[in-house]
Amino acid sequence: MRPAFFGLLVMIGCGLSCRSEPPASDDGESDALEIDAVQSDVSPPLRDLPPRHAASEEAEERDRDIVQKPPFRGGEDTAVQQRELAVAPPPPLVQNFEGIGQGFVGPGGTFTDTLAPPDTNGDVGPNHYFQIANNSLVIFDKTGKPLYGPAAVTTIFTGFGGACETGGVGDPIVLYDQLADRWVVTEIAEDTSGKFAECIALSLTGDPTGQYHRYSFSFTSLNDYPKMGVWPDGYYYTVNLDGGAPEVCALDRVTALAGGTPKQQCFKFGSKFSGTVLPADLDGKTPPPAGAPNYLVGLGTNQLGVFNLHLDWKTKSKSKLSAGQKVNVASFSSAQDVPQPRGDTLEALSDRLMYRLAYRNFGDHESLVVNHSVDVSGHAGVRWYELRSPARPTLFQQGTYAPDAQSRWMGSVAMDKRGNIAVGFSIGSATTLAGIGYTGRLATDPPGTFGQGEGLIVAGSGAESGISRWGDYSSMAVDPVDDCTFWYTTEYLKTDGRKVWQTRVAAFALPGCK
Repeated sequence: MRPAFFGLLVMIGCGLSCRSEPPASDDGESDALEIDAVQSDVSPPLRDLPPRHAASEEAEERDRDIVQKPPFRGGEDTAVQQRELAVAPPPPLVQNFEGIGQGFVGPGGTFTDTLAPPDTNGDVGPNHYFQIANNSLVIFDKTGKPLYGPAAVTTIFTGFGGACETGGVGDPIVLYDQLADRWVVTEIAEDTSGKFAECIALSLTGDPTGQYHRYSFSFTSLNDYPKMGVWPDGYYYTVNLDGGAPEVCALDRVTALAGGTPKQQCFKFGSKFSGTVLPADLDGKTPPPAGAPNYLVGLGTNQLGVFNLHLDWKTKSKSKLSAGQKVNVASFSSAQDVPQPRGDTLEALSDRLMYRLAYRNFGDHESLVVNHSVDVSGHAGVRWYELRSPARPTLFQQGTYAPDAQSRWMGSVAMDKRGNIAVGFSIGSATTLAGIGYTGRLATDPPGTFGQGEGLIVAGSGAESGISRWGDYSSMAVDPVDDCTFWYTTEYLKTDGRKVWQTRVAAFALPGCK
């Protein structure tokens, strides 16, 4: 079923503490379900906890991801950029170091993992780069020196008990909350009775190797593919429940930062919408306007659906998830899976938007940027959008980056304080092993184009075999120190094989941002 956005019905979300679900209302809004944490405490400093080993391969069977919807078939892509516009070289890399992956060595020992894909994700703070891949983590300084790890994400939950300590199964996210100088980490877990949890850890300080507030929230079905965003009133995250139904939840950020035990409010999207939805994640030092809802965006046939979620933590009856607003976009069709010179084809995951939905408030306007993979004459390209005035969204610009016959997919996009945009992606073809590329556009470049040169972070030298899953997502973040430097991470392979992935972390800035 393809998603629709008008006439959307919204139903109340439900964790283990929910006993019944009232029917959805006809106006597309409903009251929030408020859920208490099943467990909460404060951890010892992470630096004092011995790194635990990653989960066994048995856990992979639970990390099965949302079932893909039928492909989008929207017609010829009229937004495609079929050649590079740049005469200048690509922006130079200021960092480019090996991340977690097969053979990686850090203070916690040598990394060996049996899970795939790596679900590569990371974020940058004033002094650290925090990377997560599947259910393991490494904390670096900003020169690439590993300070902690490799370690299982469950190491943060040592002594916590329950599924979060013993049953971590991946799909992790780590974000730096620059408004509060804190780190937030989340991962799915499963207990021995077959129930599921969203495990959330919030650092007590800006030191990611220090102590964490720890919380566990329960779900009765697999809370798959969680994607999180930082917002002034909450840590918002979306999940895909078994059967593909998306749900959005938020943790009371103000209470959590104050050291209290926060509640969670959840909504389930109704039966007329079944795709992955992303929550807005704040970049920059300027928060959204006071009282602004969090914005959520999903993908439809030649359209985006934009939802507003307003939470009231004092009076939950005032919390509302709006019906979707449709934004028509240029026609596109789903990207086909990407061939390799040898090995299996690689999944493009073109049925969904790619993480993150990056939000920025410039004062005179608000912007959201996001991307997904589309078909361009038989290979994959990166379709990207900038939406403005998200409360009443308008499409400011869009484009499909596909300058040659190689496939570019699994992208992540973000915007710096000058309005410049950078994108990182996997790049490969039937004749080129998958590597990692990047490019950017200045705010002064022609709308809908990436006008800067394309760079290669690392060339692939191995082909994946025995499994077609690739990446699942990647991560482009903006350095909070200068609000200019982009940090990107995703996977590649050095050698042929099954589940023998590596990752890379690279940083660069676009010209004129200082």
